Amino acid sequence: ITCPTKSTKIFMQKSGLVDIDKISLLYDPIINSKDIMLKKKEKIDNSLIGTKYYIAIGRLTKQKNFEFLINVFKDFSKFNKSKLIILGDGEERNNLTSFIKKNELDNKILLLGFKKNIFKYLKNSKCFILSSLWEDPGFVLIESAYMNIPIISSDCENGPKEILNNGEYGILFKSNDKKSLMQSLIKFEKIKKDEIFLNKINSKKNTKKFSYFRHYKNFSNLIEKIL
Repeated sequence: ITCPTKSTKIFMQKSGLVDIDKISLLYDPIINSKDIMLKKKEKIDNSLIGTKYYIAIGRLTKQKNFEFLINVFKDFSKFNKSKLIILGDGEERNNLTSFIKKNELDNKILLLGFKKNIFKYLKNSKCFILSSLWEDPGFVLIESAYMNIPIISSDCENGPKEILNNGEYGILFKSNDKKSLMQSLIKFEKIKKDEIFLNKINSKKNTKKFSYFRHYKNFSNLIEKIL
């Protein structure tokens, strides 16, 4: 049995469902460097050129907790001019659209739908926000780190805390806690550039274990041990 994060491996070991010796850590193959390099070169929509924005990406589902994020950003936007862009589609779209219109946030929060190329949007963003209730490990979080984008993430299980090294490589907020996320947004706006730079360097280094090549090597070694 392979697990995509250390926390999942520990959970499986404690469960007693299988022999501990049969449980291994194997990070998912997420980072394809060549593909990302090509995609991030594409031009962003003309309407977004020069726009300062935070970005969130994922299916519009309960798991991603976008209504919570929009609710917090509604208050944050009262004293900050940055916009929030959400990429993705799903069953919560109509509810989120209605909430945005009801609160007259059309010019501050943009639902751009599913985008095949998320990297050109990430490249031009101020910061990536992950508001999920759970992840394992959180693909877009890892892709954002690889792209050198600052990260604000919920401390949900099982991935963000591990990937961001308990907040050393980004800003963690208490999952589903409005006050905590608001404090994190304010903290990011005030944080020094050299601290942001250091966080980006460390978080990108941490993504190496999620590369296609590293996954292939680790998987090959695992098969050899079994054989």
